[in-house]
Amino acid sequence: MTPRPPTLREKRRYVLARIDPHGTVPDPKELYYAVHEAVTSLWGDAAGALIHVAVIAVEGEYAIVRCRRGTERELAIALSTVVSCGGRRVALRTVAASGTIESLRERIAGTGAGTGCTGRMHDRWDDLCGLLVCRSED
Repeated sequence: MTPRPPTLREKRRYVLARIDPHGTVPDPKELYYAVHEAVTSLWGDAAGALIHVAVIAVEGEYAIVRCRRGTERELAIALSTVVSCGGRRVALRTVAASGTIESLRERIAGTGAGTGCTGRMHDRWDDLCGLLVCRSED
Protein backbone atom coordinates (compact mmCIF):
# COMPACT_ATOMS: atom_id res chain seq x y z
CA MET A 1 0.00 0.00 0.00
CA THR A 2 1.44 3.37 -0.99
CA PRO A 3 1.43 6.28 1.46
CA ARG A 4 -0.99 9.14 0.99
CA PRO A 5 0.36 12.23 -0.74
CA PRO A 6 0.80 15.29 1.51
CA THR A 7 -2.26 17.03 0.07
CA LEU A 8 -4.52 14.22 1.29
CA ARG A 9 -3.01 13.82 4.75
CA GLU A 10 -4.60 15.20 7.86
CA LYS A 11 -3.03 18.55 8.80
CA ARG A 12 -1.55 18.66 12.30
CA ARG A 13 -0.23 21.36 14.59
CA TYR A 14 2.16 21.12 17.49
CA VAL A 15 1.85 23.12 20.71
CA LEU A 16 4.86 23.84 22.91
CA ALA A 17 4.02 23.96 26.61
CA ARG A 18 6.34 24.84 29.50
CA ILE A 19 6.02 22.60 32.55
CA ASP A 20 5.96 24.46 35.87
CA PRO A 21 7.41 24.29 38.51
CA HIS A 22 10.92 24.45 37.10
CA GLY A 23 12.78 21.13 37.24
CA THR A 24 9.68 18.94 37.11
CA VAL A 25 10.00 16.31 34.38
CA PRO A 26 6.88 14.10 34.31
CA ASP A 27 6.63 10.73 32.63
CA PRO A 28 5.34 11.24 29.05
CA LYS A 29 2.66 8.57 29.49
CA GLU A 30 1.35 10.16 32.70
CA LEU A 31 1.40 13.56 31.01
CA TYR A 32 -0.60 12.14 28.09
CA TYR A 33 -3.24 10.84 30.52
CA ALA A 34 -3.40 14.21 32.32
CA VAL A 35 -3.74 16.18 29.06
CA HIS A 36 -6.29 13.76 27.65
CA GLU A 37 -8.33 13.96 30.86
CA ALA A 38 -8.20 17.77 30.76
CA VAL A 39 -9.37 17.88 27.13
CA THR A 40 -12.26 15.47 27.64
CA SER A 41 -13.39 17.02 30.93
CA LEU A 42 -13.39 20.53 29.45
CA TRP A 43 -14.66 19.91 25.92
CA GLY A 44 -16.35 16.50 26.17
CA ASP A 45 -15.70 13.20 24.42
CA ALA A 46 -16.87 14.27 20.95
CA ALA A 47 -14.80 17.46 20.81
CA GLY A 48 -11.87 15.66 22.44
CA ALA A 49 -11.94 13.12 19.62
CA LEU A 50 -11.93 15.96 17.06
CA ILE A 51 -8.91 17.61 18.72
CA HIS A 52 -7.01 14.28 18.46
CA VAL A 53 -4.49 15.13 21.18
CA ALA A 54 -1.17 13.31 21.64
CA VAL A 55 1.93 14.10 23.71
CA ILE A 56 4.83 13.81 21.27
CA ALA A 57 7.79 14.52 23.54
CA VAL A 58 8.83 15.77 26.95
CA GLU A 59 12.17 17.55 26.66
CA GLY A 60 13.48 19.02 29.88
CA GLU A 61 10.90 21.47 31.17
CA TYR A 62 8.93 21.54 27.89
CA ALA A 63 6.30 19.27 26.35
CA ILE A 64 5.33 19.07 22.68
CA VAL A 65 1.66 18.21 22.19
CA ARG A 66 0.07 17.40 18.82
CA CYS A 67 -3.46 18.26 17.70
CA ARG A 68 -5.45 18.70 14.50
CA ARG A 69 -5.10 21.97 12.65
CA GLY A 70 -7.69 24.49 13.76
CA THR A 71 -7.96 23.12 17.30
CA GLU A 72 -4.84 24.75 18.75
CA ARG A 73 -6.91 27.24 20.74
CA GLU A 74 -9.04 24.55 22.38
CA LEU A 75 -5.94 22.51 23.21
CA ALA A 76 -4.14 25.52 24.71
CA ILE A 77 -7.15 26.28 26.91
CA ALA A 78 -7.33 22.64 28.04
CA LEU A 79 -3.57 22.59 28.77
CA SER A 80 -4.04 25.48 31.19
CA THR A 81 -6.46 23.36 33.25
CA VAL A 82 -3.95 20.58 33.99
CA VAL A 83 -3.09 20.73 37.70
CA SER A 84 -1.42 17.39 38.43
CA CYS A 85 0.48 14.67 36.67
CA GLY A 86 1.48 11.39 38.30
CA GLY A 87 0.59 12.63 41.79
CA ARG A 88 2.71 15.79 41.47
CA ARG A 89 1.30 19.28 41.07
CA VAL A 90 2.18 20.78 37.70
CA ALA A 91 0.98 23.59 35.48
CA LEU A 92 1.30 23.68 31.70
CA ARG A 93 1.91 27.11 30.17
CA THR A 94 1.41 27.38 26.42
CA VAL A 95 4.43 28.98 24.73
CA ALA A 96 3.91 28.60 20.97
CA ALA A 97 2.19 26.65 18.22
CA SER A 98 3.77 25.50 14.98
CA GLY A 99 3.32 23.19 12.02
CA THR A 100 6.62 21.41 12.62
CA ILE A 101 8.26 19.78 15.61
CA GLU A 102 11.64 21.02 14.39
CA SER A 103 10.74 24.69 14.81
CA LEU A 104 9.52 24.05 18.37
CA ARG A 105 12.75 22.23 19.19
CA GLU A 106 14.68 25.23 17.83
CA ARG A 107 12.65 27.44 20.14
CA ILE A 108 13.52 25.19 23.09
CA ALA A 109 17.22 25.34 22.15
CA GLY A 110 17.04 29.14 21.87
CA THR A 111 17.92 29.41 18.18
CA GLY A 112 15.89 31.01 15.41
CA ALA A 113 16.17 34.68 16.46
CA GLY A 114 14.44 33.99 19.78
CA THR A 115 11.07 33.28 18.21
CA GLY A 116 11.46 29.62 17.36
CA CYS A 117 11.08 30.52 13.71
CA THR A 118 13.84 30.53 11.13
CA GLY A 119 13.30 33.80 9.29
CA ARG A 120 9.66 33.32 8.42
CA MET A 121 7.21 36.19 8.65
CA HIS A 122 4.60 35.97 11.38
CA ASP A 123 1.18 37.13 10.34
CA ARG A 124 -1.12 36.07 13.14
CA TRP A 125 -1.00 36.50 16.90
CA ASP A 126 -3.69 34.61 18.76
CA ASP A 127 -4.75 37.02 21.51
CA LEU A 128 -6.76 34.53 23.55
CA CYS A 129 -3.94 32.05 24.13
CA GLY A 130 -0.88 34.13 23.25
CA LEU A 131 0.20 31.75 20.50
CA LEU A 132 2.51 32.85 17.75
CA VAL A 133 1.60 31.08 14.51
CA CYS A 134 3.81 31.12 11.40
CA ARG A 135 2.08 31.93 8.11
CA SER A 136 4.36 29.66 6.08
CA GLU A 137 3.27 26.62 8.11
CA ASP A 138 -0.51 26.93 7.50
